[in-house]
Amino acid sequence: DQECRFVFVSSQVLDVLGYPAAEVVGRTAYDFMPSEDSERVSAWFLEEIVPNKKPFQNLIHRSVRPDGSIVWQRVAGSPVYAADGSLAGYRGTSYDFTKQKQVSDELARQLAIFRQTEEFAKIGGWELDVVTNQLYW
Repeated sequence: DQECRFVFVSSQVLDVLGYPAAEVVGRTAYDFMPSEDSERVSAWFLEEIVPNKKPFQNLIHRSVRPDGSIVWQRVAGSPVYAADGSLAGYRGTSYDFTKQKQVSDELARQLAIFRQTEEFAKIGGWELDVVTNQLYW
């Protein structure tokens, strides 16, 4: 709605957030976010998206489940208009990409260690694709 409250959520919200739909309706997404995510997302959404009635995609934020665990979400939304043409709210979808985020973070950590090791040891690696003659350094 206009106050960014959920007016409908699917039953899958239980799998993603750990709350039944009845406990999510009437609340905002910010209610489930850590404060730093809530402040960042709220400022962006209320300053950039809502005034311009823009759709959005790839909004990434964390939410906190009732057990304290973190779920990473990727969100997209489109404006919904009232009969008079005014902005009534947003309709959106959310995707739990916690596992992908964990894998990506681990890969980045390992790559940083690898690069440090190369620098400290003063060595490097390369690969030549003999079909395309492309050198990867």
